[in-house]
Amino acid sequence: PSVTYYRFTWKNTHERVLDLPAFASSYGMSDPFEDYAEAFALYVLQGTTFRAWVNEHPAVSSKYSFIEDIFHQRRFNAIKAYAARPYDVTMMEVDYQILLND
Repeated sequence: PSVTYYRFTWKNTHERVLDLPAFASSYGMSDPFEDYAEAFALYVLQGTTFRAWVNEHPAVSSKYSFIEDIFHQRRFNAIKAYAARPYDVTMMEVDYQILLND
C-alpha cells in the first residue's frame, strides 16, 4: 500500500513529480517517507486544514483519501484551518482538547 501512496507525488525516492501544493509541508518534499509522515500528522493534528487543502491539488485529495481509509473515515478537527503550507506540520498550533474529544 505504501507504494501506492508514494506514486501520488514521487517518481522514485529522489525525484518528486509535483510541487509544494501537492505536499503537506516543505519538509514532506524532502523524502517520500517524510511526505507520508507529514501527511499522516496533518490528518490527525490538523484534519480541518487537510480537508481545506483537498480541493487545491488532485494529489492532496488522493493522499487524504488514502489516509482517511486507514482511519476508516474517522475525521479529526482543529481550531482553525491554515492556508499556507508550513515547513513542518508539527509546528502548527494544535488544540489537544479538541483533538482528544474527536
